[in-house]
Amino acid sequence: RGDIRGYDAELATLMAETWAVEIEFVQVTRQNALAMLNRGAVDVVFSAFIHHRQYDTKVEFSQTYLLGEQSIMVLADSDFEAPNSLINSPIGYVIGTRGEQALLQWEKRIGLPLDKVFYLTIDEAYVALAQGDVAGVVAEEQTLLQVSLNEPDLIRILEEPIGLEPHAIALRR
Repeated sequence: RGDIRGYDAELATLMAETWAVEIEFVQVTRQNALAMLNRGAVDVVFSAFIHHRQYDTKVEFSQTYLLGEQSIMVLADSDFEAPNSLINSPIGYVIGTRGEQALLQWEKRIGLPLDKVFYLTIDEAYVALAQGDVAGVVAEEQTLLQVSLNEPDLIRILEEPIGLEPHAIALRR
C-alpha cells in the first residue's frame, strides 16, 4: 500500500532524527538487498537480512536489536504442545519464505522427514489449518499473530520456536 510503518521503520526514523540526517525509504527484497547495499543504492538495510553467518563476509551488522522467532501455530484445542509432537503430522508453510527455510533446517536437525505442505500465502495456510488440512503452520511469530487477528481464540502458538532470527542492521563493508 505504500505505507511505511512498523518497528523497523520507526527505528530507522528515530536513528535518522538522532543523527540529524534525512531519511529516504527504499524498498528492497531479500533477493536484491545485498546487491543494492553493495552498489550503494541504499546505505543501510533494516530487516531484509537476518544476521546469519553466511552474510558476515558480505556486509557489516549492528548488534542484534530484535530476536524474532519462526514458530508453529496450531488449533487452540489441539493436543500439540511442542514442535516435536507434530513430527508425524502435516505442517503448512508459505513457499519461498524464512518459514520454509526454518522448517527445512528443523527437519535437518531432527534427522527425520517432515510432512511439509506448501501454500502460496499465509492466508491459504491459515485456512488449511482451520479446516484441518494441516496440523500446524510455520511462519514468523508476528505473521502468525497477524493472520489470526480476527479469530485469536481459534489458534495458539507453541512456546518453543523452531528457529531464532537475530534482526540487525546491515551496512556496506
